[in-house]
Amino acid sequence: VTALHGVAGCEDISATNPLISSNDLAKRFEDLQVTQVSFEHDLAVLSSPELVSYLSQNPNVGLRTATSMTALIGSIKVIGFPLNVTEHVETNDIQLRPGGIVPLTSRIPLELQGDFASCGSPSINSNVLDLEGTIRPGESGAPVLNSADEVIGVGLGGLGEGTSDIVWAAFLSEVT
Repeated sequence: VTALHGVAGCEDISATNPLISSNDLAKRFEDLQVTQVSFEHDLAVLSSPELVSYLSQNPNVGLRTATSMTALIGSIKVIGFPLNVTEHVETNDIQLRPGGIVPLTSRIPLELQGDFASCGSPSINSNVLDLEGTIRPGESGAPVLNSADEVIGVGLGGLGEGTSDIVWAAFLSEVT
């Protein structure tokens, strides 16, 4: 699962799993295709026959998804590739704001809501994880992890290209 705006219009999509050993041939998955889209949440599901085969043979590889609201308690980090760095970076300076899950419209200044609404993805009425910190360009689509290293969301962006301390992520429990 990644940010739709990060792969929209792309002809060649690949993904790197930073948690797999660099010696493992499956660290990088090539020729991924968008198989599902949640336009409302700005999310895309990527897959390929090789990825499906690898995951069926290695069911314990990858990230676990949080299954309860208690997963929102504690520290939060993003594992991504900010500003086109070639190795993954863990961003640990992110906190969940009080309230935690809010409609995106509550985070967008009134004068910018028309611009966001005209784009439509994500919907300004969708619920997002309300984060304080930085999600930099290149971290859109990155997993947002709780303190148990469970995925709770997918980084989407924020105001001021993600550097304004007003950032958000798709909350995976909101998406079917």
